[in-house]
Amino acid sequence: MRDSELGRSPSLEDVSADLTKLAFALVSVFLAYGVSLHIGNAYVYRYVSQPQSGGFERASQVGPFLYLSMALFVMLEMLAVIWAYRPLYQFFEDSSGPPKRKSLYDVALGVGGGLAGAVVAIPLLGSSGTALLIDSISSQARAKVGYGAALFCLLGIALPITMEIVFRGIAQRTLQSLMRAPAAVLVGAVLFADLSPVFPFAISLLLGAISGSLFWWRRNLLTSIAVNVAMTLSLAGYMALRIPR
Repeated sequence: MRDSELGRSPSLEDVSADLTKLAFALVSVFLAYGVSLHIGNAYVYRYVSQPQSGGFERASQVGPFLYLSMALFVMLEMLAVIWAYRPLYQFFEDSSGPPKRKSLYDVALGVGGGLAGAVVAIPLLGSSGTALLIDSISSQARAKVGYGAALFCLLGIALPITMEIVFRGIAQRTLQSLMRAPAAVLVGAVLFADLSPVFPFAISLLLGAISGSLFWWRRNLLTSIAVNVAMTLSLAGYMALRIPR
């Protein structure tokens, strides 16, 4: 049995083993994501570069489904990492200190943090690429109810939950055994932002920093999940309302 499971500080061997396992998991995730993204982009390029393809119009049709496919792929990667680290219950509280058992308060705090993060992130949504992508996605969601429902369930619920379990419940907890908590929050946020398929890097970094900070403070993964869900749905709703019908 590990020292951490007995209530003692983890030994150097335990820390080394945890770090090795985390490094292997994250390297595998990033490599697989990079390869799949390259393949997807190559497919879209070939699809829209055909002489009779209609170029931009067909890209606007294919792009949202490629986006949904990549988000689904990332979620499956997160599930694979979670399975490797099972059992699930161990992720929901940070063992670095005494638990704060105020779950409803923690969830409300997370929702508030997510809403505040969304307000701060609104100016960062102004890039033409982000606006164009969300415009295409919103058009497809309005035209196809099934696509809109799948998008809501995947990006608004499933992906935030699985990514928070991996990047806060696993990665940040492991990193906090090697470095000071603020550094662990920052490293975890950068890793999260680099992989997150939902928003541009700057917005994802802000989301990861808020989520990681609240997880460090409250030591409850429900807080960081609430941050992610609230901020994701708030920004998606804001952009959807701004796009002309």
